[in-house]
Amino acid sequence: MEKKYLNSFVFTILLLSFFSFSTRSQEITVSGFLVDRTISRFGKDFYQYFSVLWQEVPVSLTEDANLVIKETVVPRSGTRLTIEIDNKIIYLTYFGRRNTVVKKQVEQAIFIVMESLVQLDFQAQSDDFANSGY
Repeated sequence: MEKKYLNSFVFTILLLSFFSFSTRSQEITVSGFLVDRTISRFGKDFYQYFSVLWQEVPVSLTEDANLVIKETVVPRSGTRLTIEIDNKIIYLTYFGRRNTVVKKQVEQAIFIVMESLVQLDFQAQSDDFANSGY
C-alpha cells in the first residue's frame, strides 16, 4: 500500500513540476487597473471622481496602463496626491487642510493622464526611439 502512495506522490510532483516549468516560460501581465492608495476625505473624493471619469476614457488608452493614485500626509500642510504609471509620477497636486475644489483638479488630472498615456504609447510604437534612443 505504501508503495502505491509513494508512486502516486512522485507522479504528482513530476506533473506539478512540468506545469510550473511550462508556465514560467510565458510571462503573464495584468493591466488596466486603477489602484486607490488614498487615506483622507479629499483623497477618497478625488479617487471617486477620477474613477467615474476614467470609465469614460477609451479602452484603447486604458487597457495597457496600471494607475496608482497615492496620497501622502504632509504634517501641518495637508496632503500630497500623486498619480503614477509604472512607478513614474505623471500628476502631482496638494490639498490644503481646508475645503478644496476637488472636481477641477480631477478634470485637470484626467487630461494630463490621457496625454501621458498617448505619449507613452507613441514612444513605444515609434521606430526612432524604440531601440537606440536616438
